[in-house]
Amino acid sequence: MLLSIAALLELSSPVIYDSHVLPICLATTNMAFPPGKTCFITGWGTKGWNKPPSNFLQEALIRLVSRDECNEKNSYNGTVPPTSFCAGFKDGSIDACQKDSGGPLACEYNGRWYLLGVISWGRKCALPNKYGVYADVRVLHAWITVVIQHVKQ
Repeated sequence: MLLSIAALLELSSPVIYDSHVLPICLATTNMAFPPGKTCFITGWGTKGWNKPPSNFLQEALIRLVSRDECNEKNSYNGTVPPTSFCAGFKDGSIDACQKDSGGPLACEYNGRWYLLGVISWGRKCALPNKYGVYADVRVLHAWITVVIQHVKQ
């Protein structure tokens, strides 16, 4: 079984919010995001396997996939743990890629945007039946909260 690992970084100076830079909420364990829901991923990663990274921030609309479908034999064959979830398309048409890891998967929920996942791993990029795998922020929420409170002290 593969694990998703997360890290938090403390910025050296405060973020200045404006019309282009806004905060995002953290998804919590009581929030349901059903398979098929469309969400956004963003990153400066490559536009294909072993290609150079993008010079511009890329954004893609993807669909959440059930863990059962993602763990099917022709996909990840049971290696996606409960701390992660999958997103993408069965035909592999849209996916995160190399150097996107650590980036956000954001979903709208009741009119607000939430960080639901963190880009983690996958089999190359945009292959049929090989979805992107994301660390589940709902599972990590308690840990994130503890770390942030510790830093504030």
